[in-house]
Amino acid sequence: MINSSNQFNYIYNSENFGFNDINRLYSSDTVNAEKSFFESETLQDAEVTVRSNLTQTILKQDTEGKLVCYQLINPSFILKSGGLITDTKFISKELVKPVYVEMNNHGKIGLISTDSSMTEMAIGILKDIISRTQFVLPVEKAKSWRTTEENTNGTYTANYRILESNLKGRVYEKEIDKYLKYKSKRKNQNIYTDNKTTIETDDDDGIIKSINTSEAQVVLNNADTISASGTKLSIVLLSVVKVKKRAINEFLKNKTSSRYKNKTTISAPISSEKITKMVYAGILGSDNWQQLLQRLSAKSLTKKEEDVLIEKLSAMYYLEPETCKKAVFFLKNESFNATISKVLLKALSITETEGATNAMAQIIEINNTNEEVLEELLPALATTSKPTSEATDIIKSLAFEKKVTQNNFIKSTAQLTLGGMAKQFLKMDSLKAKTLTRYLIEEMKFEKDTIQHLLVLGNTGSTLILPFIKSLVESSQTSEKVKIEAVSALSLINYKQVSIYLKKMLKHKNVAIQNKAAEVIAFQKSSFVKIEN
Repeated sequence: MINSSNQFNYIYNSENFGFNDINRLYSSDTVNAEKSFFESETLQDAEVTVRSNLTQTILKQDTEGKLVCYQLINPSFILKSGGLITDTKFISKELVKPVYVEMNNHGKIGLISTDSSMTEMAIGILKDIISRTQFVLPVEKAKSWRTTEENTNGTYTANYRILESNLKGRVYEKEIDKYLKYKSKRKNQNIYTDNKTTIETDDDDGIIKSINTSEAQVVLNNADTISASGTKLSIVLLSVVKVKKRAINEFLKNKTSSRYKNKTTISAPISSEKITKMVYAGILGSDNWQQLLQRLSAKSLTKKEEDVLIEKLSAMYYLEPETCKKAVFFLKNESFNATISKVLLKALSITETEGATNAMAQIIEINNTNEEVLEELLPALATTSKPTSEATDIIKSLAFEKKVTQNNFIKSTAQLTLGGMAKQFLKMDSLKAKTLTRYLIEEMKFEKDTIQHLLVLGNTGSTLILPFIKSLVESSQTSEKVKIEAVSALSLINYKQVSIYLKKMLKHKNVAIQNKAAEVIAFQKSSFVKIEN
């Protein structure tokens, strides 16, 4: 009977830094695009430092593998972004909870069991730490070998080789060769990783004495650098102690409790919603609504301070939906030229929630003649991934209500907004998308400006507009300008029949129409993963 088991006590240190310029994926700013990556005005930076004592306790071991309990002792987790340190005390409190790791006898990590109360951010940090300790030995003795492993980015192949071997122990080198599967990789992106790890073991039992890692990674979108990051890490063995059977049983009892039903793997993806919550929780920290309003009331704020407050308010709108209603109430009595109003509005416009969508629509309804407010919020409603019925009803009154007197800019922008909202509904509710598109087709019959008519219907991305487009392109009464705009209106429609029609237009007798059809086909090839039937 085993009366004790080994517990390995390490000191863990890691420093991570990253730069990203995701705006380059979407920006049409050619001046900024020509600047080098690190000179970009939209460059964002982040630094993460983790320091902790790390224990690995062997709970079970047989011919199939072993069960190991990982636990951080007195962890320090520091996140700095844009020169500001984010409050991460809530994360440090979670990181001390035990994590149970199953691995085979060669060291390859399998299932991981975590406490169900832990946030995805804490789980992600712990999975990264666990992956950094992974050292996979060959099935048969060899001086060099290759393995397939996982980390939090995905699945990769790793090359190992022995650098030194003497009476004191061995030194190994581990290098990530290439990623077989990279979770966040998108179309047209390439990931370049330079990762070198040295692992030192003793000679008697192969116990890991130290791990040192240096890693650099660059992500390119076509030829543009989107992100660059680096990691320096060290893990050093402090001691090996014996843990008595009673303590082992306590660990095992904890592992089999209902709290540890959550099982995952190192590379298991996190849902986009959980990732967003995780990021927003980090951005908001311990700030609340009153504290943010108080900071906004300061006499003068720098551009950087404003940007930080916009990010924090957007995080609050997402995590605490009731604050969207507070913003509407607050803005009723504030001048929209005031900094506090501009910041509250900007934060709403970048928040992708139904609560934020309804709040923007309510503010528009209250200020339906204020062009400054509408210029800020209508485009945001046109592109939000969370359109709502309440918001569409409010914008309909701006776009088509005959009793409301408004200038042409407000009317036409509201119409375009409804087209964009119909397109966004396509991704979440096809019935609502069709209902809104049919409404626009009917209402736009009375629009005298044919180009505006086409722009609004084109924004919907709906197959329902195809008959109208064909009628214009094929009519002898339609001007060349309108025909070209009609072909362009097909750009956002991901549909096989549209693709067939565009190819037909490549043979049109009018060269300008041929060119526009070719342009639309090229745009669709780069925008759609596949053409829908």
